[in-house]
Amino acid sequence: MARKRIVSESRKKVIQDFLAEYQPKTAKELQEILKDLMADTVQSMLEAEIEDELGYSKYDYQNKETTNSRNGYYPKTITASDGEFVV
Repeated sequence: MARKRIVSESRKKVIQDFLAEYQPKTAKELQEILKDLMADTVQSMLEAEIEDELGYSKYDYQNKETTNSRNGYYPKTITASDGEFVV
């Protein structure tokens, strides 16, 4: 017998907000939305990582204390269990 999943109230709220915002009509549509959200999440994580590594945020040259810098933007394709997405 499968165990019953208990969903916290905060997670229920996130799900309700998600459904209200995106209103997926099909499972395929839901998968595409989740794929886009995954790409946005990974992109945000990568941006935070580069800021931490360099020690200053994008366009904040006054606080730059390193010779290392950003050198452009290149799209990257990430392969996940749900397929590929570009960040």
